[in-house]
Amino acid sequence: MNKFTVGPWEIIKDDNGTVDSVRTKNFNSPLMGDYHGCIIADFNNSHGNRPHAYAEALANAQLITAAPEMYEALKYLIIEAQIASDKLQGSSVGLRAWINLSANALAKAEGKTGG
Repeated sequence: MNKFTVGPWEIIKDDNGTVDSVRTKNFNSPLMGDYHGCIIADFNNSHGNRPHAYAEALANAQLITAAPEMYEALKYLIIEAQIASDKLQGSSVGLRAWINLSANALAKAEGKTGG
C-alpha cells in the first residue's frame, strides 16, 4: 500500500494568479468530510517575488501535479513492456534497460530505495 496522498492533484493560485500550492482535487475524510485543500506542496513565498524563481516554482508545481498520473501510467507501462520483453525472449537489451530504469523510479517513489 502506498503512503502518498491519492491524486488527482491541482495547482492553486492566489488572487494575483501566483502559484500558492498544490492540493488534492477531491479530498474526502471521515473527520473533515468533503474538504478541498489537503496540501501536497506549499509554494507560498517560494519565489521571493523574483520572476525567474516564480517560473521555476510553476514548473515544479506542474510536475508535482502530474505525479499521480505518471506513477499509475508507469506501473502499467512496465507490465506491458515486460510482456513484450518476454515475447522477444530477452533479445531487446534496450527494452530491459528501460524496464529496470522505470522499476527503479517506482521503487524510489514508494520509498523502497534511497534518494
